[in-house]
Amino acid sequence: HAFRKLAPSTLCKTDCHFDLRKKILQTKQKLTEDICFSIAWDWMYKGVTSNGINKEVSGILECARLNREHNLQSLAIPETCLLFLAKQSIAKYQIETKINATKSLFQMNIPSKPKQGARSEPNAKTVLCGILPSLTSIVRSHKSAAKRSERIRYGKRSSKISIDSHPNTWKNPVTSVVDPYGAEDFSCKICGEELSNVYMHCDGCEKLLNKDYNICCTCLKEGKYNTFHQVNPFTKNQNSMLNHTGNMEGEQKSNCCGQPCTICSYCTGCSCKCHQCFTLHFRFMNLQDEAELLENAKSIVCPAKKIHLNI
Repeated sequence: HAFRKLAPSTLCKTDCHFDLRKKILQTKQKLTEDICFSIAWDWMYKGVTSNGINKEVSGILECARLNREHNLQSLAIPETCLLFLAKQSIAKYQIETKINATKSLFQMNIPSKPKQGARSEPNAKTVLCGILPSLTSIVRSHKSAAKRSERIRYGKRSSKISIDSHPNTWKNPVTSVVDPYGAEDFSCKICGEELSNVYMHCDGCEKLLNKDYNICCTCLKEGKYNTFHQVNPFTKNQNSMLNHTGNMEGEQKSNCCGQPCTICSYCTGCSCKCHQCFTLHFRFMNLQDEAELLENAKSIVCPAKKIHLNI
């Protein structure tokens, strides 16, 4: 959607807002014009046929990839939507199958005329056929990201990696810092990429600041976490007790330019290592659950074939 910004200039008399703007401008003492853009992502068209759904889903995923290359954050969350659409469609298909199985064999199937203005909604199998290629790509990318994190974990990188044993949805929402169903903290703080299910969570920001600092696995692999990011809205002070300070390279453990960190014991002003420690988190489901989701989708699309995942 879009809205019209009030400007100090007068409109043409034939404009629908002529009288309203004239009335408002008469009440304003100082006439200034502020440029304002409003872009809202309210919905995404799914499509009707399997080919159409495939084109729509793959198209928006490609747009998100191009946005990342240009350091732009996508307003849409296509990966998250795709994972939940797959879960919904599998459940819908299973329910439809059970209902059809319980119908009498002698029940007359009399075709009925569709109601005027009725919306054409594809069945669950059609949806799964359309989203299966994109769903396969997402599950593979998440497994690849987890493997890269494992290599960093046991490599010689300065960052320290741990892996959370359970998805965020299993945790107590009252005590947990992370809200998996929230929207504002699930885009990469560095490149803006959507964090649909697999992401890296800064341990320093959680333990020292009680804040979220989430990045994608690609930015961690590229070492982009090694930067300063203002988390405290009131100060840009490069202190690990106030902001994300992944760029500290000092080795001072004494009271150099700050107090010793209560966790790593290094100076919080120049040497704290806490913001170079990350945990691999799973937002809604672990990799095994993702693989099972894909397996179920494939078994519905190709029921005659026994598909073994190799992702």
